[in-house]
Amino acid sequence: MKKWAIGIDLGGTKIEGALVSSEGLIHARLRTATDSSEGYAAVVDKITNIVKELRDQNPDIVPVAIGVGVAGQIDKKTGEVESAPNLNWSHKDLQKVLETKNEYPCGNMQ
Repeated sequence: MKKWAIGIDLGGTKIEGALVSSEGLIHARLRTATDSSEGYAAVVDKITNIVKELRDQNPDIVPVAIGVGVAGQIDKKTGEVESAPNLNWSHKDLQKVLETKNEYPCGNMQ
């Protein structure tokens, strides 16, 4: 049985999300500007909106998790972004916030 996840590539200029199967098939993809100057909460909202749009556009596919790639220093145990220079972030609990807002577990944020 195919399992699905939402993958997020969080970069300094863009956020790209994809609905991906356990076999590596990309079913859908969305992209938006990061605009990190708007602040941490705004970036988290953009990630949450991508997750919601991917779910809404693909109601028959139920993802089991979210994976996020962030350039920087990540605490693998807690998922905290200790430092992400391209976003100007320091000590942001991204994993916990995304799990709460999206109701999906997040894997190690690397």
